[in-house]
Amino acid sequence: QTIDRSLTCVRGKWIHHRSAGVGSTVLLLHQSPQHSGRMLPLITALTDDAQVLAPDMPGYGLSDGLPGEPCIADIAATLAIWLEQLHIRPSIIFS
Repeated sequence: QTIDRSLTCVRGKWIHHRSAGVGSTVLLLHQSPQHSGRMLPLITALTDDAQVLAPDMPGYGLSDGLPGEPCIADIAATLAIWLEQLHIRPSIIFS
């Protein structure tokens, strides 16, 4: 299964993500301070049954950091806008 990589601009900041598979959408959120590349085995394992999206959280991997000292609410709002821009409603979220 091919794992695609993309960048999406959210409020002037780039969010990088990996995606693969088709079907119900599974959103994978990595631990800090890591990046989505650490989840490649899980992405591969899930792609037979689902569309998998794994973003680099803001400030990690290839995603830009948020201004100032962002809190969890800032990160969640950024990811909500990112999903809205991609027209995706995840069925399952793993973190």
